[in-house]
Formats: sequence, structure tokens, C-alpha cells
Amino acid sequence: MVVLTVALALAGCAASAPYVYRSGEFDRTRPDYGQSITDRRQVTICYSSLDSTPQQVAALAHAQCAKFSKAIRYIKHDYTLCPLATPVAAVFACVKKR
Repeated sequence: MVVLTVALALAGCAASAPYVYRSGEFDRTRPDYGQSITDRRQVTICYSSLDSTPQQVAALAHAQCAKFSKAIRYIKHDYTLCPLATPVAAVFACVKKR
């Protein structure tokens, strides 16, 4: 029992990699459910400031916008979108490259 408790506690402390947040991603009633994105105006990255660097977050945002030949522009941070393991949301606009 003690081993199981320790294992569960350590699993909760595991590092969480930053990821792309998509509102309603699992909502099967959305008309775009399960379809690929054809254009991106903005990207939101969920991350933990304890496990991720600003460079990692920006690189992930850049990779997402670059799929559409766009660059990133920082908009804001939000603390109400992402789950507790990755509580910080960095929002970037995907803008035309100059």
C-alpha cells in the first residue's frame, strides 16, 4: 500500500512538456471535430514554468505557425485555460512573415 502511494505521488510530480492547447478539442459536437487545421491565426501553449523554458514555449509556438508560413507575435499569458499540471497559457498570434 505504501509503495502504491509513493508511486502515485511521484507520478504527479513528473515533468510536463509544453503542448498546444485547442479549446473544445474533444467536443464531438463541433463541426471541425477530428479535422486538421487549415489555417492558424493564433496558438496557445500550455506549460509549467517549473518544467519549461520560455525558449521551449516559443519554439513550439513557432513550429505551429511555421506550418502555415507564419511567424509568431506574443499576445499574453493566461492562467484560466490550462490544467493544474501545466497552469500557464502563453498566447501567440500567427502573423505573416515580413
